[in-house]
Amino acid sequence: MTETLTTAAAQGNLGRPAPSPAELYVKATAGYAARFEGLTGDALRAMETEGGPDLADIHARSLMSVLADWKHHLDRFEADATTADEKAMQAPASRAANAGMDAYLKARDAVHAAYVDWSFDLTGYPDLDDEETPAPPVAIPTGCRIPACDGSWHDDAMCTAEIAEVLFDEGSSLPIELAAPDGKPATIVAFAFDPVAMNIRAELGDQAAARAFAKALRDAADAIDDAAAYLPGGAS
Repeated sequence: MTETLTTAAAQGNLGRPAPSPAELYVKATAGYAARFEGLTGDALRAMETEGGPDLADIHARSLMSVLADWKHHLDRFEADATTADEKAMQAPASRAANAGMDAYLKARDAVHAAYVDWSFDLTGYPDLDDEETPAPPVAIPTGCRIPACDGSWHDDAMCTAEIAEVLFDEGSSLPIELAAPDGKPATIVAFAFDPVAMNIRAELGDQAAARAFAKALRDAADAIDDAAAYLPGGAS
């Protein structure tokens, strides 16, 4: 008797036929589709509000794991299924398995849309202004015609302000000033100041010195650009 039961079990669970690929698929993926119902960016945001951003992220990633397992079972079903027995393929399990790919793709799209919607949600963040914030108006001392004038040349009826200076060797320099004589248009004046000799030179022996000198030149050029706004036609 025992031998008979053992033989029957080996033939397919006490005489019953082995489950078909479709039945195996349906059993393995039971409830998968339901896990994705109602999944939206709003649903993830509600989850985030209740439990924090980590909870929403963990939930979305767990659904991605479900999708990976679902796809595995789909691939296995497609590899094992056969159309040899048309009657078997019309069974409810087979029809459900054959519709699995559509359900899987629908779930995958839902996860993608919800996760992207949630990830790129800017709700609660300050509005971004596409336009640059205008610079504050330049302060000009009372009685002067240009900013940063210290009044040292007022006795000569002139407002001046140094806007840049490029230093050379042995105390030489190239000061650059914005000057506004009384009753005349403003001008930019660059003049060499050399207390030792007639030459203006800068000897640069390493990369750091070269970069520092280049930065001084760029800063001077930027200062000239800014000061040009005070020259005739500079505001146009």
